[in-house]
Amino acid sequence: VAKLQSDVPYKKAVKESAGKYFPVHDTPTYEHMLQLTKYQSDHVYKDEAKDIMQKGHSQYPFTPEMSRVEEAEKLKSEKLYKENFEKQRAHYSVRVDHPQIIHAKEADILQSENKYREQYLKERGQ
Repeated sequence: VAKLQSDVPYKKAVKESAGKYFPVHDTPTYEHMLQLTKYQSDHVYKDEAKDIMQKGHSQYPFTPEMSRVEEAEKLKSEKLYKENFEKQRAHYSVRVDHPQIIHAKEADILQSENKYREQYLKERGQ
């Protein structure tokens, strides 16, 4: 029992095999796996993409076709925006004789200092 509990034979066997085996963290495969797990992280990926974009590079090559497609998308977007605006425009009309509109127009006129003084002198004189 004492022999089985002793660490001496175990330690001797470990010392003898120390030169024969590599620890797991020293193998090239393990190092490669560590690098892959780092690149799989979204955080690292997003930081690298941000750096690339700040330098003015893109993941797509700039070709005449790419610039033509970008321009077409922009025009399409503007065209759809204008069409949608024209459709919605009829639904949102404002009455010219609405009291709030009349008040806003009068307030706009009175913002001019000269008009304000004229109005003040008229009301004071009465």
